Amino acid sequence: MPAYVIRMGVPEMESFWDDLLEKRKSDSLSADERELFKFLEKPLGI
Repeated sequence: MPAYVIRMGVPEMESFWDDLLEKRKSDSLSADERELFKFLEKPLGI
């Protein structure tokens, strides 16, 4: 279990984040999504 859990404010963020993770797993991120994921990768420890 992680030491802490980050919650992304609004309910839509959870579905957005789940969608982003799923697209990453299937290697179908758009260029903008890839850039966003790369930006969040280090701070969120992904």
